[in-house]
Amino acid sequence: MGYYLRTANPNLIPHSVSVCYPANGWTVLWESSRPVPLGPAGKPWRVNELTVQRFGDRRLVSYWFVLEDRVKLNPYFVWSMRLKSAFTSRAFNSALVRISTPVEAGGLETARKRIHRFIQDFRQDLRAVRS
Repeated sequence: MGYYLRTANPNLIPHSVSVCYPANGWTVLWESSRPVPLGPAGKPWRVNELTVQRFGDRRLVSYWFVLEDRVKLNPYFVWSMRLKSAFTSRAFNSALVRISTPVEAGGLETARKRIHRFIQDFRQDLRAVRS
């Protein structure tokens, strides 16, 4: 799991995972956004999803951006708000959350279930910390 929070350094801008992986030698096999079920009471949460491969290692990657406590999928929206903050002197808190897991013998659906369980637990822990 990667979690990159913009802190005191205004030059750190969350980047798109769909650019980062290829820059590090991974091939993007598939990219989309998908809902993550959050249980009976929770509205599904959409996340970006990539399937990547390098040297026979295949991974499923889910990621999203957080901007002022709101989940955003589009990195360009986050960048535009950061640009706006440079001109308005209003700071925007932003973060990139990235979770990846190997795609093994169980296949893509097993990997997706593993990530979804992690996101559900992560959301519960995040709520507890923020309360």
